Order: sequence, then C-alpha cells, then structure tokens
Amino acid sequence: MLGSLRFRTAAAYVLLIVAAFAALALYLLPKVEGDFRENIEADLASQARMVENLVQPLVEEGAATATFDELAKQLGAQTDTRITIVAPDGIVLGDSEADPATMDNHLNRPEVQEAIRLGQGESDRRSATLGTEFTYVATRITVDDALAGIVRVARPTAAVNSSLSDITRSILIAVVITAAVAAGLSLAVGSTVMRPLGRLAGAARSIASGNLAERVRPRPSGEVGELADAFNHMAESLQELVTAASQGRERMIAALNSSVDAVLAVNAEGRVTFANQAAERLFERSGGDLVGKPFAWAMPNEEVLEALRASREDGRRETRLVERANRQYFRVITTPIIGGGEWAALVVFHDLTDVRRVEQVRRDFVANVSHELRTPLASIKSVIETLEGGALEDETAARDFLSRADAEVDRLVQIVEELLELSRIESGELPMSQEPVEMASVLADAVERLRRQAEKQGLSLTVDIAADLPPIIGDAERLARVVVNLLHNAVKFTPAGGSVHVWAGLAESAVVVKVTDTGVGIAPEDLPRIFERFYKSDRARASGGTGLGLAVVKHIVEAHGGTVGVESEPGQGSTFSFAIPVPSSSHGR
Repeated sequence: MLGSLRFRTAAAYVLLIVAAFAALALYLLPKVEGDFRENIEADLASQARMVENLVQPLVEEGAATATFDELAKQLGAQTDTRITIVAPDGIVLGDSEADPATMDNHLNRPEVQEAIRLGQGESDRRSATLGTEFTYVATRITVDDALAGIVRVARPTAAVNSSLSDITRSILIAVVITAAVAAGLSLAVGSTVMRPLGRLAGAARSIASGNLAERVRPRPSGEVGELADAFNHMAESLQELVTAASQGRERMIAALNSSVDAVLAVNAEGRVTFANQAAERLFERSGGDLVGKPFAWAMPNEEVLEALRASREDGRRETRLVERANRQYFRVITTPIIGGGEWAALVVFHDLTDVRRVEQVRRDFVANVSHELRTPLASIKSVIETLEGGALEDETAARDFLSRADAEVDRLVQIVEELLELSRIESGELPMSQEPVEMASVLADAVERLRRQAEKQGLSLTVDIAADLPPIIGDAERLARVVVNLLHNAVKFTPAGGSVHVWAGLAESAVVVKVTDTGVGIAPEDLPRIFERFYKSDRARASGGTGLGLAVVKHIVEAHGGTVGVESEPGQGSTFSFAIPVPSSSHGR
C-alpha cells in the first residue's frame, strides 16, 4: 500500500498542500503584521494631522491652556486614542488622559525631538506619565515657518500586540486546520482527483502571492469537493482578518467626516479621491459627484490650485485665504501626504466667515467711537475758538456758546458712562439686583415717563398688559432702562400723527414685552447689526444720540438670561421685543 501510486499521489499532494500553506503562512504572517502596524501608524499620523489642523488656529489666536486641554480630552474621547498638545518649549498644554499641570516637560521625548527635526516622529516606548507602553506619532505645528507646537497621538502598544497575536493565532489555526483537513482528504483520493487537487494547489499559491479573493471554483465532487470547501472557508477567514486589520482607515474616514472643516484628498493627478461630509455641504455636491473629478472642477481658484500643486509636487505645506460667494471667507491649508497611497495631498477648508465678521464689527466700533467722540470735541473746540476770537466780550453770545459747550460735554459724559456701563455688564462687574420685579409696574412707569414727550410730538401712546402677569427675578432699575430706551427710540423715529404701542404677555414660560411703532422702519441690511454699539441705520444718522441705547438694551436683557429681537420694514414701522424667563415657582400663578 505504501508503494502504491494512489498512496504516493496522495502523499505528494499532501506534501504540496502543506508546503503551499506553509508558504502562505510565512507570507501572510509578516505581511499582516507589517500592514497592521503600518495601518496603525498611518492612522495615528492621519489623526495627528487632523488634530494639528484643529490646534493651529488656536495657537495662532493664542488660546488659553485650558482650551487646548479641553480640545485634547474631547478628541481623545471621540477617537479612542491618547492626544497630547505640547508647546514649543516642551510644556504640555493638553492631554486626553492626564492633567497637563502634573506632567513632565516633553521636549526631550524622542518622538517630539524627531517631529521638531523632520516634521513627524514615531516611537514605541513606555509612558513616564501613565506607566504604559504606547505607540507614539507626533507632528510639528508651524506658524510662519516657525515652530508653534507639537501634536502627539498615541495608542497602547499592548492593544496593538494583542490584536496581532489574535490575528497570528487565527491564521495559524486556520492554516493548521485546513492543512489537516486537506491531508485527511488526500489520503482518500486516487489518481482521478489529481486535477482538482492541482486547482487547489494553484489557488493556494495565488493566495500566498497576495490574491486573497482567490477561491476554488467550480466545486469538485466527492472528497476533493469537501477539501475545496475547507480551503475556501480558510481563505474567507483570512480575508476577514486582513479586512479587520484595515479598519483603521475606516476610523480615520469617520473622524474626517465628523470634522466641521471641509476636507478633500487629492491624488498625484490632481483628482479628488475623498471628500468628507463638510466638503459635500460646502460645495453643495455629493461625495460621488466630487470623487474622481479634477480638484479645479470643485474649486477653480488659481491661488488654491497653485498651493495644491506645491504640496503635491514639492511636498510643501501651503496656506491661502480665499473668499467665496456670499462673503464666505476660508483659510485653505494644503498638506502633502507621505505614504498615503493614492492620497497625494490633503486640502482643508477652515471657515473664517465668523472671524471676519467679528473683525469687521471691531473696526466699525473703533471708527464709530472715534466719530462719536470727535463730533462733540470739535464743537467744544469751535466754541472755545469763538470765545477767544472776541465773543467772550458779548455776554449774551458767551452764555449761548458756553451753553452749547456744556451740552457737548454732557454728551461726552453720557457716551463714556454708557460705554463703561456696557463694559461692566459684559464683564459681569455691574451688580444686578436679584429681586422679584412686577413688569406691569415697570412698564406703566416707563410709559408715563415718555407720555408727555409722545404727546408733544403728536403721537398716540397705548399700553396692553396681560392681567395677572407673573413676576420675574431681576433688577427693576435696569429693566426700566430697557423699556425707556425702546420707548425713546420708538417716539424719536415716529413722525407726528403716528402711534406707539406697548404690549406685554406670557409666552413659553417667559414675560415678553413688545414696543411697536408706525415710524420710518429699518432697512433689512441694518437689522442684523442694529444692537451693536454705535451702529446706526440710515434713519438714525441725522437724529443724534450716542448709538449705544440698543446695545445697552441687549446686554441688560441677556444679563437677565433673556433674548432681544426686532422686526421692521422700511416705511411700515418697527417692533422691538425682549423676553425674560419666569422663575419655575411662578409658573403656576
């Protein structure tokens, strides 16, 4: 029997299959381990670049240490990795798993040193802070080509080694079991099954060369068919294990999709290979429409295209500021991707629209302050020059000029006092009483205070206050200031024969007050900024005033936990409203 052709054939195929599986194991084990570690490091590097893009604006703004620590802990919880943000001098600004105040200086950490030198550093070592082995990847943050900080992302080495051990053990078990099944089946086959066994051996060699999708098709009959089933099952198990090892990429994609910044990956030919959900919203196209298209199709901006070319071809990180339609401003950052396969460069669009709007508000505020202070100062200077020119000798004229100067000084004092009050309200330094306030009484007093002025201008002033209006908690004097300011504006901008109506009622657990006039109204473009300091719509520019009244209203109401609003149409009048929440104890009243 041992010398029979059947036995020798079976023995030969057993040896062949065992050799093929051994080669498969020898090929797959180091490849899977290498690919797994590369995926881990690539995943950490991608996350580090993502964190770098989020941290850089904070560095440029000079954010507080607590801001970096909060960001590190938030991102660490979302990505299941340890994230550390380090200042250029090595001081830890934030860490997702430790208090940065208790951590040593990280300047001499090997991955940090390598990142400072080369832009990116890796190391596998024991953490001095947590006493645990970690795989570290660090990237350098630069601002104007100067070192501004380091972002470090880490994952416990034990978890990586455990996953590799599980994969190795599964591969070996699958190979051993399949080889054993193949050997048992081979002993039962004869010369008629040599051809199917050849197909089986060929499939094994194909998988060993890296084609994990190879299967034995069609299924042979008899015992060889069972062997083919076992082989195919093993191949599927191996493919599942390798797929599991590539899940790091999927986690990276999920992290990019959770970013508020639009992110696109571009290949060496300049075509989009990935677009996150923020990019789909920005360009108003689905990912399927973006991927595969030239980047210039989505963003035909010459400066951005030149920056992308420099990143793809020269390996440079570039930053550009661009403006899109509807006055949208973006900081566009292009970064080369080393070892990213078909991903040659990453393009990140960081929305600066709100930042630009705040900067415009600041510039307008400075200009308006200068204008409001210059006008009374110029008047006072003119009075002084006139008095010096001889008007001082004319007692009647002198009194008139001094009266004008006194009025301008009062206006300056009012501007300064209102500015100081606004500043104290914003900083919380202005004490606010916390006492029950009957808004019906506050409204009645304010209306009576302005009634004479309204009647003098030929206006109708009416009041409609809901019965049994519940009290609110706050500062009665400040709330009276709010109502007076709104009434004063309504009276001032309503021509003779018009009307001003005050309404108060309860809505959604809040006392709501509305002041409606039939005045000149406000242009739609002025409404979003009407509560800013010194901002004046066209209707108000010739009417005098400090331009601070509505800003005071807004800040006092917000200091009470309330909200303000305005509705207006030019020529139809305006309705200013505010709502103050009612204490829970008053809801059942």
